[in-house]
Amino acid sequence: ALRARPQGPAALPRDGARGATPADGSVTQILPILTLLSATLLASLIWPVPADGFVTIAAATGLALLPAARLWLRAPVLPGVPAMLAGLATGLAWVLFLPPEARPTVSAGAVPWVLGTVIVLPAAQELFFRGYLIAQAGASMPLRVAAVVVGAAASGALQAHWAAAALAGLVFGALVLRSGRTADAVGGHVLA
Repeated sequence: ALRARPQGPAALPRDGARGATPADGSVTQILPILTLLSATLLASLIWPVPADGFVTIAAATGLALLPAARLWLRAPVLPGVPAMLAGLATGLAWVLFLPPEARPTVSAGAVPWVLGTVIVLPAAQELFFRGYLIAQAGASMPLRVAAVVVGAAASGALQAHWAAAALAGLVFGALVLRSGRTADAVGGHVLA
């Protein structure tokens, strides 16, 4: 069982949802990333090319996000304008600085892939790497900044283009530090 710890304003369930317990917040922030990592590992064992299992990975992760979505829908919190602008700038920089062969392409049959890439995976990553880690740091700004750096490095390590992903993680972490809202990191990442 997870031990409930006091959580700061960066935790998703505190972003306006009343009645959410700290344990609920911890589970809703940890379960999606654990599901994503586990499903990715299983996909590498099942499919010769793990990317072929991406829709399954995204679907499993999406199901794991349902408890967080339920809490969020009780009191929806939309990302602020600075988060949206930071997300768009991060996405533009990502596309401009990646080699042409690594840039994303979208085909007509790619709707599940796009939903997974644009909504499900960003939400799972931000809930844990920004929401949960920063909330665990408490009110101490030096610890919160350290949580942003650790979260950015860890989320970057999971990506093929780790340096760009780590920089994006720093941007999304800065959004949470600025506003105290995980929704800003999720919104920024979705728009990136």
